[in-house]
Amino acid sequence: MEKSETALAELIGDDVTLFCVNYFYHGKLAAINDVFVTLQDAAIIYDTGSWPDGEDVNNEYADAQRIGGDINVCIAAVEAFGSGLGRIKD
Repeated sequence: MEKSETALAELIGDDVTLFCVNYFYHGKLAAINDVFVTLQDAAIIYDTGSWPDGEDVNNEYADAQRIGGDINVCIAAVEAFGSGLGRIKD
């Protein structure tokens, strides 16, 4: 694995946001291999809303729609990722 894939693998079990070429995805990082990242209880983020100013770093995304299950995202499409960036409205 490349260094960025290793950093992503360290987040297995955490809620993560993947910033990809066309969409942003959010969910619990379940698995990673050389081709795919698997997110459980996944959602597509259509609108993040305003990013926090440092006070409330775990804000709710303005428009995120649950997929209703797990998804596999092509790792080559992931441009950036992070944990604790936002959450999905219940």
